[in-house]
Amino acid sequence: MDLVGLILFSVLIYIRPQDFVPFLSEGRLVVWVMFFTVAAWVLKEARRHTTRFPLLSVDWWMCGLLIAAVLSTISVRWLGLTAAVAIEMVKNLIFFVMVAVVLDSERKLGWFLCSVLLFTAVMCGLACLLPLGIDVFNVGMVGEGRIQGPGIFMNPNYLAYAAVYAMPVGIWMGFRQRSVLCRVLGMLALLVLGLTVVLTQSRGGMIAMLVVVSYAVVQKRSVRVRWIAGVLAAAGVFLLMKYEVVRMGTLGDMRGDMAIVGRIDSWYAGSLMLKSSPLFGVGYGQYLVHFRLAPHSSFVQVAAEMGLIGLFFWTGLLFHSFRGVRFLMKEQAVSEEYLLTVEGILLAYCMTGFFATMGLYITLFIACGLAAAVQRIGVRRFEDESKGTLSSTGFAAAYLCRVGILTGCIIVVWHLLIRMIG
Repeated sequence: MDLVGLILFSVLIYIRPQDFVPFLSEGRLVVWVMFFTVAAWVLKEARRHTTRFPLLSVDWWMCGLLIAAVLSTISVRWLGLTAAVAIEMVKNLIFFVMVAVVLDSERKLGWFLCSVLLFTAVMCGLACLLPLGIDVFNVGMVGEGRIQGPGIFMNPNYLAYAAVYAMPVGIWMGFRQRSVLCRVLGMLALLVLGLTVVLTQSRGGMIAMLVVVSYAVVQKRSVRVRWIAGVLAAAGVFLLMKYEVVRMGTLGDMRGDMAIVGRIDSWYAGSLMLKSSPLFGVGYGQYLVHFRLAPHSSFVQVAAEMGLIGLFFWTGLLFHSFRGVRFLMKEQAVSEEYLLTVEGILLAYCMTGFFATMGLYITLFIACGLAAAVQRIGVRRFEDESKGTLSSTGFAAAYLCRVGILTGCIIVVWHLLIRMIG
């Protein structure tokens, strides 16, 4: 029952059918499903009488990030905002914990991944009917025939990013399963997701898709093959730009594209926000208060709103999520097919987050929650060997230095892009 509750909980806060399905519009539906999920898990653990909840480094970094988000609002000097953000962060923490503890076996992990792919593919498939004149969601098309989805996916770019986010799961079903039925369904889902990215005409979505798919192809290959795949992916982007596929041709004239100019202006405004309040930023959710445009990048959003402290914990969370998955892959503590899929989802979040405002979006908690879940499965199987590596060393000096270097690299690349393009 806890798995069913978690799947419903995830659908309600990610796909958000309550935004476009009338009989699901009850305001407290998400809260009731959340309580049901938590209660089902507690009752299940109570029957076991052997509940163990090993704290991993990912858990500590997640807590640090959420605390940094709350502390960032102190500079606004509005107690109501601080309280609202604190409540929101508690909800996010509950969801992260549920993903991390409910998915305590590979079977449950597989069912959850299938549900993410199913609901995303169905939503994208219905959106792909728009060019045929079939408007299921009653949202219409925007711009030069760009499709969009319902609710929060009414922005074509976000619909494309949702499709890219689910692609690692489609690759897992289509190419890493023995069942012929699973492979056929996975390939059909991949076809729908890829078509969605093309029909949204999202340049960021197209680049993210090329990177995610290319990486999935070479995850188990040699370094030479990875370099070849990287060159081919870069060539693919060049061809898309040359022949102006899905609006990619305008990337050759970045100063003449108003969308790109606006994005760079927003990045520059974000750098000014970081300079004005370097430690805690201007406050979580306050970017649009200080500038007219959204940051259009999770890296910029987190740094500007939550300062260097927030960016440090956000980078550390992603670093330890990747590190834990890679460690389990080396130790063969969890089936490789699941580890490759989770790693692909983490990469998809990072790639889509580069182009979109997804700093503390639900996709972060799904990706890192899945990373924590597979790490817990590995800890239970090889507790003596893996627990120390995945938990206590999370704040070791060597890892803190690596996270600090990565944080500095993000800031340097951010400013270099502003200078080169702006």
